[in-house]
Amino acid sequence: MRQNLVLCIILLLFFFFFFFSGKPKEQELMESETTSSQEMVEVFEMNEAAEGQYLIKDDGHQLMVYDTKLSQALFPTGIKTKELPEGVQDKVRVGIYFNSLEEVYEFLENYSS
Repeated sequence: MRQNLVLCIILLLFFFFFFFSGKPKEQELMESETTSSQEMVEVFEMNEAAEGQYLIKDDGHQLMVYDTKLSQALFPTGIKTKELPEGVQDKVRVGIYFNSLEEVYEFLENYSS
């Protein structure tokens, strides 16, 4: 019961963060266009060295977010693995670790449509 409550709270925070971030969509698009995919891969390669609490991994056809401390899946992202750049596809097959949900959301924002 407690785990369900924690999961619900995390999901609510996720949705509030995404839908009420305060930035206009046009500004977000302009910012994401200035950062190349290669730069993002290099930034997240640094995170792979130290395992964090959160893991993004290919579940066979889309990216899934896991909580490594709770040893459970948090939520599917809806981002299809085959639509990612090849280098990123290779990395998510192995798994990319993050220390915070904020880092997870930043990564996902760069690859969501």
